[in-house]
Amino acid sequence: MKNLLLCITCILCWSIGHAQTAPKDSNLVASKKLKLTGYTQPRFQYFMDTAKISTFDIRRARLALTGALTDKIDYRFFAEFAGSVPPQLLEGIFIYKFHGDKVKFSAGQMLVPFGNDIICSETKMESVNRAVLSEVLGARGQDVIGNQNARDIGVQFSGILKTKNSRPYLNYAAGVFNGAGINKLDNNKDKAVAGRLIASPIKNLWLGGSYYNGSSRWGDSLTIDKNRDRYAVELEYTYKRIILRSEYMQGVDDTISKGGYYVQLIGELIPKKLQLSGRVEYFDFNGDIADNGIFIYTICPSLWLGDLCKIQLGYDIVREEAKTQKKNDVAQVQFQVAF
Repeated sequence: MKNLLLCITCILCWSIGHAQTAPKDSNLVASKKLKLTGYTQPRFQYFMDTAKISTFDIRRARLALTGALTDKIDYRFFAEFAGSVPPQLLEGIFIYKFHGDKVKFSAGQMLVPFGNDIICSETKMESVNRAVLSEVLGARGQDVIGNQNARDIGVQFSGILKTKNSRPYLNYAAGVFNGAGINKLDNNKDKAVAGRLIASPIKNLWLGGSYYNGSSRWGDSLTIDKNRDRYAVELEYTYKRIILRSEYMQGVDDTISKGGYYVQLIGELIPKKLQLSGRVEYFDFNGDIADNGIFIYTICPSLWLGDLCKIQLGYDIVREEAKTQKKNDVAQVQFQVAF
């Protein structure tokens, strides 16, 4: 942790000092755009399964340092200080803007462009947890390659296109990555490719899809390359203070086919104060085994105490597709403070 804090401090001092000594006609603008942000999310989980221990934890405690070296070059460092293996570098990105936000090139460790729920910022989530499909197929908690926080090392091109009246109508991203996860060298000769394309044919409606193709090594056989492929389609529509969001996702890990969907409805009951989210989801962990899926029904009110502070109360009702049911329901309270 000391080394990571020292690194961030050095970057801050270098950026500020270098900008202050730059000539007046220099293109360096680091001192104007340098920004330190962060958030923490303490949580309490109450498990209905008596074999599990209900507990408090610090789910996330993160700092981000972003800035600009020139009007075309940006950078971002993002680190995690909570969890079982802190501190951990989540992102370290160099960004070059060829044509503003229309065409950008990024190199380093970053979010892999795949899915909507998978890459949504934790501070903007309307529910305490992501959908199961995001956890299993999105390099998160239940993925075969472990929890990589949906990130990997590689390069990508991305951009946002807008109409003449500045309404975004196309968002794209495509890249090549190691396929092994964060803070790791590639573990085989293959590289993973990923891409996401969403379009807005009419105002407030977004439709699109994602694709990921790669191979990696995991489990007991660390010398054998195994396929890790996914595809997804998504929809999001906003009407006044109501959001309808849905995704369908399928993937193959080695020879095991898995996939599912979710439908989520979010409503702002009191503007900037009280929000209510409801989600129905289904996921099948192995398409070759009968009755191997689960249904999850989630309700989550969010109380905003300020622009960057909120309390979320989440309750997940879990029902197995099989006849034998387990006590998998869980209630959660999560606090968030950001700056």
